[in-house]
Amino acid sequence: MRAAEELARRIGDDARAVRWRAWFEVASRAVDEVCFRDGYYVQIPDPDLSDRDQWGDGCLADQLIGQWWAHALDLGYLLGIRP
Repeated sequence: MRAAEELARRIGDDARAVRWRAWFEVASRAVDEVCFRDGYYVQIPDPDLSDRDQWGDGCLADQLIGQWWAHALDLGYLLGIRP
């Protein structure tokens, strides 16, 4: 959503950028509220999937890739709780 906001700004579509920013802020807060536990962001297992396909609560390496990309693209932190 942050990337979409920046793309909209680069093409001069400020109205769309504002909408993307609003959606980003709502989503970022929701992830903070649901997934930040005991100092880490954790995955929330999908109850409709078998345990064979999930690791349960925990912080996995692939959860870090999105933030790494955000830093590489100068989008800043995507979630509210900072390391």
